[in-house]
Amino acid sequence: MNKKVEISLAWVANGLSFLYLLITSISLLFMNNDSYQQQYNDMLKQFTGAQQNLSSEVVYLSIVLSIGILAFSTILGVFGALTIKGRKNLAGGLLIAAAIIGFFTSNIIAAILWIIAAIKLFSKKEPSQKDNLHQQYNETNKRTTNDYKQPRQNDEKWDPDKELRNRKKDDPYIY
Repeated sequence: MNKKVEISLAWVANGLSFLYLLITSISLLFMNNDSYQQQYNDMLKQFTGAQQNLSSEVVYLSIVLSIGILAFSTILGVFGALTIKGRKNLAGGLLIAAAIIGFFTSNIIAAILWIIAAIKLFSKKEPSQKDNLHQQYNETNKRTTNDYKQPRQNDEKWDPDKELRNRKKDDPYIY
């Protein structure tokens, strides 16, 4: 079965998630700088007034935790994308799990793409043997009806009685 759309959606979401993970990791590196901590404290005083409830260490730890959760959701998304061709239900479950975890880390665009890919995986039906039989029947039926619709040659005129006699020979149910 062709699953190009689902694979494309999953890999675009994985790329966006990896990009978000990379940007968050780079911002974490800049947080270790002393000048950043001073800017953070000044900005916090400006927005909250004299009350300062959050320290820069708490923000640093929350971003580290967010990076860990984001990395886990990205890994789930990659495994889900890799298993789409083989086991579509497992892949759909992994993509939904990655999307739910991605919502907690504000990875909303990738989470939406993962959910769309998972829904498309769950909604597609695998072709069964019964469907193949119906398809073969329809193909043979088209061939027999097309045989009667062939264009006539110019030298031979159409004779309805002759055609009816030929059909009676081929079909025992025509009297």
